[in-house]
Amino acid sequence: MMEKTVELPVEKLKPNPWNVNFLLDYERARLRDAMAKHGSKAVPPILVREKNGIYEIVDGEQRWSIAKELGWKTIPAIIMDLSDDEVKRLCLSYNVLRGRADWFKLAEIMAREAERGANLEAVYSPVLELQEISVVLALNELESKAKRILRREHLRRPLSLSQLGIIVKFPKKIQPRIARAVVEKQLGLGGLKHLLLVYGTRTEEEEADGGTDGDRENAEKPQA
Repeated sequence: MMEKTVELPVEKLKPNPWNVNFLLDYERARLRDAMAKHGSKAVPPILVREKNGIYEIVDGEQRWSIAKELGWKTIPAIIMDLSDDEVKRLCLSYNVLRGRADWFKLAEIMAREAERGANLEAVYSPVLELQEISVVLALNELESKAKRILRREHLRRPLSLSQLGIIVKFPKKIQPRIARAVVEKQLGLGGLKHLLLVYGTRTEEEEADGGTDGDRENAEKPQA
């Protein structure tokens, strides 16, 4: 793979459509302060590929957006020759390693690619386990209110795929309650597993006893 480091005009750069990275507010503020104080020496070069006369950012969208805010004319970049699938994998691997992947955005991207007939396993399995890919796709099926609650929380206090993988196992009708419990009680993986176990046990007992609708309603209320 051929690559070189150059100074590229900021206006000739654009984000790629598969980036799922995000920074918490204080992280972005700290990065901006460092770039304002020390210039390009504060950060490593961004990674880009040339596409149709424009340079598409593979890694470094946050650095580029801050450079624009600071009025930089150029930014150091490494130019790489990459295919679309390679860009997707690199973006995701960088973000997963940093612990800052927006799983909900990735779920939407994967859903669109699946509709176009893409082989998601071939594209993403070098970075994610097959079970993790299944969990990401399942986020598209979350109850809409629960999804809004969880996504907002994830961008404030990142949730793991393991946590989200437990939440998607609950019936849709109680997912908003589970989502609120995650936010209000800051439930971790252990707490979610316990709730799922309690729900499953109550449901089995209810079915065995031919429980009433009132019993079902009580069983659906997560006890934090």
